[in-house]
Amino acid sequence: MKLIEQLRKSKLVFPCIILMILACGAYLLNANEGALTNLVFTVFTLLVWIVGLCLHEFAHAYSAFRFGDVSVEEKGYLTLNPLLYGDFITSFLFPILILMIGGLPLPGGAVYLNHHTIGSKFKIMLTYLCGPFANLVFALVLAIVFHILENQVPQTLSDIAASGAAADASANTKAAVQDYLSRMNALNAGELMPKNNDVLVSAIALAIYLQIYTAIFNLLPVPSFDGYGAISTWFGESLRAAIRPFERFAMWGLILAFFYAPQIFQGLQIAAILPMLVLGVDLGLVDTGFGFFLGRGN
Repeated sequence: MKLIEQLRKSKLVFPCIILMILACGAYLLNANEGALTNLVFTVFTLLVWIVGLCLHEFAHAYSAFRFGDVSVEEKGYLTLNPLLYGDFITSFLFPILILMIGGLPLPGGAVYLNHHTIGSKFKIMLTYLCGPFANLVFALVLAIVFHILENQVPQTLSDIAASGAAADASANTKAAVQDYLSRMNALNAGELMPKNNDVLVSAIALAIYLQIYTAIFNLLPVPSFDGYGAISTWFGESLRAAIRPFERFAMWGLILAFFYAPQIFQGLQIAAILPMLVLGVDLGLVDTGFGFFLGRGN
């Protein structure tokens, strides 16, 4: 724990994570089949997820800072150090375990803002929404990297959208979504092995999906999520007080629902798949990515 405390004070944690991602990516670029590839793929995916978490929390903090909450600078929230965004076990280790076991990217980390210094309810609402927006922007950046790796470099956002439309022109969107969901169910059940596609491209495709899913998941109007925070800003104090005792159980309820009523999350999957089609990301590569991530690479 003393080491963690020392790392919390360091400004080199985030740059080191970026260097580790680049090292893992360099290996995956020419990776061979095997257990080591699966391990490096998993580390790469988790590190990119942590970067998305840092950007998410930084967006909360920076927007609050711009709106007048200078305490975020004193707390170190503007350094992008993930260890400052909550408790190590509950904010990072636990969500990572859930992601590895069930493929569910839970919201991890948290920043504590001083809403009294921010002022208007509209600005407070924006601080909540900036987090998921950062995940979507990060997904767009990853999509550009994806197309570069595919040797199809889009020049503008409209080009990316056009490539996505062209990729889906020969197939019905509904059929593509249903096919993806059926293949993902087979993968999770161990009934389907991923195809041997380019490993790094599959890793980027999976990372894009996780960022989009995280943004949508965070926008759920469930206590402790950004969607709830945004709308609860407009609640009266009596209503917030009535809901507050149940907030601690919201996350556990979602986790139980994920394992015992997974069909509830199918709508979230579909909502995440549609932007993938727009961005021109092959859903088959997401399948392959999940296969490597779950340790079922060829």
